[in-house]
Amino acid sequence: MASVVSSPSEAVVSATDISALYSTHLGVDIAPSDIYELPASSQGEFNKIYRVSHSSTRSFLRISKPLIPHRKTQNEVASLALVHQRLPPSLAALCPKVLAYDDASDMEWTILSEVPGVPILEIFDAENEQHVGAVVRTIIDLQNALWETCRMQHLGGLRLEQDTGAVLPGPMVTYDMWDVQKLKHIGPDATFEEWNPTGPFDTEMAYISARLQRDLRIVQTQPSCAPLRGDGDGKSFAQALDAAIRALEQRTLLSPGFALSHRDLHLGNFLGMKENDGSIRVTGIIDWELAQCVPLDKWEPFNTLWHPKQPEYTDALRSRLFAELNATSGVYSRPSSDTPGVDAEREAWWSLMSLSYWIVYRTVNPEEETRMSQWMEKFWKIITELRVL
Repeated sequence: MASVVSSPSEAVVSATDISALYSTHLGVDIAPSDIYELPASSQGEFNKIYRVSHSSTRSFLRISKPLIPHRKTQNEVASLALVHQRLPPSLAALCPKVLAYDDASDMEWTILSEVPGVPILEIFDAENEQHVGAVVRTIIDLQNALWETCRMQHLGGLRLEQDTGAVLPGPMVTYDMWDVQKLKHIGPDATFEEWNPTGPFDTEMAYISARLQRDLRIVQTQPSCAPLRGDGDGKSFAQALDAAIRALEQRTLLSPGFALSHRDLHLGNFLGMKENDGSIRVTGIIDWELAQCVPLDKWEPFNTLWHPKQPEYTDALRSRLFAELNATSGVYSRPSSDTPGVDAEREAWWSLMSLSYWIVYRTVNPEEETRMSQWMEKFWKIITELRVL
């Protein structure tokens, strides 16, 4: 296998490197013919992945792209450790085990046990009732088990204690962070730690406040954000953010409690097998790197059951899931301000946090964005509802 370079910022990985890694950490000898680089369609956003055959078995080596340094690897390793400690065996068996890892070097990597099955998108038919039911039932079983067995006292990620291996609260790891690639829009000296709330957080208010403060700091310091600072006439986006931060200090948001959630359950992260009668069964749930301990009703960031090959089916799949989950779990899976029994003010603060991020990010990184006016309209509507100005 030739050396691989995906981008100038990524580590160069050769067959010799991989063989040495497996020899050092697993005590097995690997030949170049034992190493297979997965196609780009199976690589994912954050990693370069290799399937490695050894000792009559196979594992997966994932080399992390340097976008969310260290904490993403730490989080996945600790999340999988907790899953295997606490979930029922039938569900834990769907998740890979961590065989070895390095979360400290410039080239972070993880060796994960192979989970049986093929990417479920290769065998999934969105119009087949049995296929849809199998995946929906797996998600419901997983969520109910996580809510029951993996309750936590913080909002954030997980990490392992270095000496004992105990699972401890860790920093946040989310898609909507200013990762290393996004930080190029802030400036050449911008660091990940400087521009991302770390956590873990004891309360939802602390987390939301930290996010809004970060956004306000970007607006106040970046030349591209001058329109958000206003010209002194009337109320500006920056003034509204500042007022919201101060108002939040006087509010109390009641949380339903925190629990570990996968938070990336699109169809690309399921493995499965097809039976002789055409039915399928789920055999694997992979990619736990964005798992987080979040409020019970914030377990999914709008991407669950996303169908990358046939996105037109996504809404119907999600509606089916949420209807069944809401009916069986007692926890609303996709609440809104008018959902019965839901705290409308709490939902407004979460929406404000999300809108603030996207407005600021798309202002600093001015790619074509047709939704900015809609986001702004919603932002000011929530500011008015919360009476912070």
